[in-house]
Amino acid sequence: MRQLSAYAFQVVEWGLYLDTHPTDTNAKNQYNWAIYQENCLRNYYTTNFGPLEIRDNDAMGQEWAWIENPWPWDPEFVSTSNVGR
Repeated sequence: MRQLSAYAFQVVEWGLYLDTHPTDTNAKNQYNWAIYQENCLRNYYTTNFGPLEIRDNDAMGQEWAWIENPWPWDPEFVSTSNVGR
C-alpha cells in the first residue's frame, strides 16, 4: 500500500510539474513510469485483496460487489482472517 500511495503521489506531482514544464522529456518519462507502476500495483492489489476505490469495482465489472464482502468489523471477517493471530 505504501508503494501504491507513493506512485499515486508521484503521478500528481509529475503532472503538476509538467503543467509548467511541458517540454521536459525526463519529467514525461518519470510521469509515464509512475503511472505504469501505479497501475501495476493497483491491479495486483485489487486482484488479490479487492477494490481500493469505487472506480476499481467498475473496472472489474462488479459495480457494487464490494458491499457483499464482510467488513473488518463484521464477525465473519474476523473469523476468516488472520487478525490477531
